[in-house]
Amino acid sequence: MHKLALRFTLPVLATFRFLVAPISRLAFRFRLTRGLFLIYAIVMSIMMRRKARYYSGKKDSAIEKQSARAEVEAICPICQESIGTRNAEGIVEGWSILPCGHRFGSYCIKHYLNVVAEDRPSCPVCRQIAYHICGHPVLPALLRPNSSEGERIVEVSELLIQELQSSDCAYCRLGRVSRRRSRKPASKWKAAVGLLRYLKLRPSQLLGRHRALAGPQTQSDDRELSQGQRAVLFDRQGPWIDPFPRPRDPEWERWWVTQEPSGA
Repeated sequence: MHKLALRFTLPVLATFRFLVAPISRLAFRFRLTRGLFLIYAIVMSIMMRRKARYYSGKKDSAIEKQSARAEVEAICPICQESIGTRNAEGIVEGWSILPCGHRFGSYCIKHYLNVVAEDRPSCPVCRQIAYHICGHPVLPALLRPNSSEGERIVEVSELLIQELQSSDCAYCRLGRVSRRRSRKPASKWKAAVGLLRYLKLRPSQLLGRHRALAGPQTQSDDRELSQGQRAVLFDRQGPWIDPFPRPRDPEWERWWVTQEPSGA
């Protein structure tokens, strides 16, 4: 009986072993593959986290640098106050730009140019000239928010600086126009009387009159000439003379204060 059972059991066990052996190998391979995949997934997740953390820190540093640069650019170089916020005097400043391309607070740069108006006004940063041929300071251009006007001024700054040396300021141009309008033509009778008086002068008086018309003969009178007058009298009076320092002009100061931004 036992022999018969063993005779049937041994073949069954052998068959079962033959069938189970491949299954166990497949299970082992599957488990090994799954383990390797899990290890790979863990390593990749760690690397991705480190990479994301690195780029996040780099992005944050770039944002911080950009914000710091924006804060520096939003500060007036003269008063070191933030533009667009109310300062200690209760004034909210905007931006103004000079022909050289440098930007300042509107009130600060206008007040600064008024202070140095009689002694060769220039840019506080680059020391480029900031006055017209008449000697008066240039009126800074107001910059509107989110406008490209400042970029255009920077592009043509050299041309603007050259133009300053050949043009008068708005105050002198307005004064010249008003004088032309207020000037009345002389009548023929007055012209005839003036000619008779001129003909009655002696030769010595005529010579003195010609010298007076040629230009000033004293140093005090010479200082009162503007650059435009010196350019006209250049051929008759020799080399050009620097008009600075020049006396203060109260009328020009009153006009300057009324220009935008008014009160500076």
